[in-house]
Amino acid sequence: MSFMTSSPPISRLTNEILQKIFSKTIPERSWFELEPNSELTQFALVSKRWADVAKRELLTHLYLSESSDEAKRLKSVRDMLRTSPASANIIRGIHFGSWLADEEEIENILLGEILTLCPNLVEVSLQGYMHSTTLVIQALAACTKLKKVYISDTPMENQMGCDPFCTVPQFLTLLQGWPAIESVTLSTRAIGSRGLADQEEEEEVVAKSTWVTIANSCPLLTRFECPCYAATRDQYFLALSEIAPSLSSLEFDNSEFEKSPMTESTLVTIFNRWSANMTTLTITHSTPDPDPKIPSPAYYSARLDPILSAMPLLRELSLPSSYLSPSSLSRGFGALAVLQYEIWAEEMAAMAFALREEGSMPALRRLKVTLRQRPRKLSSKSKKLLEDLRVVCKSRGIDFNDERLHDY
Repeated sequence: MSFMTSSPPISRLTNEILQKIFSKTIPERSWFELEPNSELTQFALVSKRWADVAKRELLTHLYLSESSDEAKRLKSVRDMLRTSPASANIIRGIHFGSWLADEEEIENILLGEILTLCPNLVEVSLQGYMHSTTLVIQALAACTKLKKVYISDTPMENQMGCDPFCTVPQFLTLLQGWPAIESVTLSTRAIGSRGLADQEEEEEVVAKSTWVTIANSCPLLTRFECPCYAATRDQYFLALSEIAPSLSSLEFDNSEFEKSPMTESTLVTIFNRWSANMTTLTITHSTPDPDPKIPSPAYYSARLDPILSAMPLLRELSLPSSYLSPSSLSRGFGALAVLQYEIWAEEMAAMAFALREEGSMPALRRLKVTLRQRPRKLSSKSKKLLEDLRVVCKSRGIDFNDERLHDY
């Protein structure tokens, strides 16, 4: 008599499926966490096969952070990749974090060499970096398979940020060399001018339009987060709308500090190009404190009401009323579920009226309201208008957030 035994189902999984499962065990992490997946050491103890798969998964993403002997550590990684091209081919992501803004030049050289040695990189994140970034920029230019890029000027434990990583024209040139790029996230000072020389060079580039824009060079780019007001110039965003025509998630800062904000004409042009795909839009706009000598200061205004209300897929919207009047909320916005809205106190009545209109924002589930100019204390009229908003939202089952107004 013979007995047939079958192997357990998990042993019949292919190495590729096992690695996919292992990759899903890493916990949710912030950009500041630069430790590899600790679960992989446990998986490696199960069997030789699991150990091989765990090692491959461990090499898929390299996490490099500053320590007292960071240059020595980076050098050992560089040397390992030089002697083992097979390992370098496995690496898909490099995540570098600097604790200080004034790291040694040698670290910059080593990081650039490590990036160059990995031909299959699809993800790079830099949380802080050295002041001289020329070699790293050159290395990133050669990473033509990148899908996801994150660059922050803020070191991991230092409030003083680094200089901008590169100028805006330099970054747009980099961007066009990444045909597979899907997501770009930049911090508030990640790109811009480092000093007068950079600024003069950038002004010359803008004036002469000497950088080349390749239409549809980033056809897969859908997410672009750039809360950096140095980047919001008409020429830059017009170029971006040509480079990435399929953008669906956008964040930018159009504030009026050190420069003029983008014109209404430019905003109309770029949003017409992106309107069919846009799902998430965040526009930040800060204005300098008004001059007390001017009784009625003129505030920036760019009316995007017809374009925004007609975006068929727009689900999340955050912006001040200088781009969208409250009365326009009663028309269109069929998919809008989340609205963060910065308005004047006197605009709350129009906001409540729009919410009462039949069919207005049928999908809205969350509304957060802040005031564009904070008063020392809300007037009794403003408090009544605010209460009207609460009542309307409650009647429609909308989660209304006005926590920043409670202290007025």
